[in-house]
Parts: sequence; C-alpha cells; structure tokens
Amino acid sequence: MFVDYDEQQNCGGSGTVTRVGETLHITLDRGGEGGDSACSFDARFEGDRIVFPPRVPDGCQKVCIHRASIAALDVARLSESISEASTLRDSRGRLLCAGGG
Repeated sequence: MFVDYDEQQNCGGSGTVTRVGETLHITLDRGGEGGDSACSFDARFEGDRIVFPPRVPDGCQKVCIHRASIAALDVARLSESISEASTLRDSRGRLLCAGGG
C-alpha cells in the first residue's frame, strides 16, 4: 500500500490481507520492512471501493510520515490490470508487491 498526499506526507507499507465476504483484514508491517505488526485492522469493500475505518491502531502511524494517515482512507479501483498493479512503486522507488509481477 502506498498513499502519496504530497512530497512531504505519505504512507507506505506491505503486509497481508485476508478476505471474508466484504471484510478485509489488513495487517501491515512497519514501513514495509517487516518485524512489526502493530497495524492490524478491518476495512470493507463497497462496490469497487475499499474503505478503511475512521480510526486505526496507533501502530499504523509507523507506516506514515509527518501528518499523513491511513485512517478513513477511501480507495477506488482505477484498473483491473495485474501487470499494472505489480509495477507500482513507493516514494523510495521500491516495488509495492513482492516479486514485481
């Protein structure tokens, strides 16, 4: 996951997602570097959107810099292309998905 608000504020991390019906259980590792799973919460599908809860655990701030946050994030699907998604990178140029494809 990578959310770019501007050059100074963003959130990025990797982890696991499990789906049960319209609920997504998301566990993010600290900054995508592993070892810290204090960021775990449930989001939900609403059509082609994923909606994060208005409050997330304090540990989720570790995947964000400055005042950025993933609380109440609303993500709309822009593409169904797996190859397009597998080439997305964070602000440091790291691939968001392991293996890159």
